[in-house]
Amino acid sequence: MINRKTKIFSLTALAVGSIYFLSLTTSIKANVYLTVKMSMLEIFPMANKFDRKTAFFNKKQRRAAGEISGNPYLPSLMVYYEVKRDNKLIGYYFIDSHKVRTNKETIAVGLYLDFSIRDVKVLSFYEPKEYFPVPFWLKQFKNLMVSKKTMQIDYDIQGMTGATLTNRAVVRTLRDRVSLLKIHLKK
Repeated sequence: MINRKTKIFSLTALAVGSIYFLSLTTSIKANVYLTVKMSMLEIFPMANKFDRKTAFFNKKQRRAAGEISGNPYLPSLMVYYEVKRDNKLIGYYFIDSHKVRTNKETIAVGLYLDFSIRDVKVLSFYEPKEYFPVPFWLKQFKNLMVSKKTMQIDYDIQGMTGATLTNRAVVRTLRDRVSLLKIHLKK
C-alpha cells in the first residue's frame, strides 16, 4: 500500500518533470528560413512553371540507384518538380527532410538537366544554430555531378568544423535523391 508521503512525492515529481519537459519543448521553436515557393524562385528565377511529379521505385530501381549513391537503403517514393520556362524543360527541383542529429532539416535542391547541382537552399533547420549549413558552405555544391565517388567530405567538399553530422546529412541526401531521379528519368 502506498502511503501519503509517497503519493505526494510522486505527484510533485511528476509535476516538476512535466513543467521541465514543457519548458524544453517550448524553447525548441521552428527555424524556418524559406518557403517552398520562395526557394523555387530563388533557385530558378527564370522559371514560370513547376510541374509536380511522383516517382515510384521498385526493388531493382532502388538497387541501381543505390549503386550510384553508395546507399543500399533508398525509399520507394520521391516527389520532384519538372521546372519549365515557356513549356521548355530547364531543370529539376526537389525537397528533402531528414534527421541531422536528433532533429530535422529540410533542404531544397535545384538540378540542371544533366543532373549537376544548380543550387541548394535550407528551408528549415531544427538543430542548434552552430550546426547550421551556412550559405557559403552550400555554394560548394553548385555545378557538381553526384555519385558515390564525388562529393567526398574533405576532398570534393570542404567540411564545416563542428557540424560533421550536418555535412554528412546534406551529402547523403544529395547523393540519394539525385541517384533516384537519374534512375527514374533514364527511361
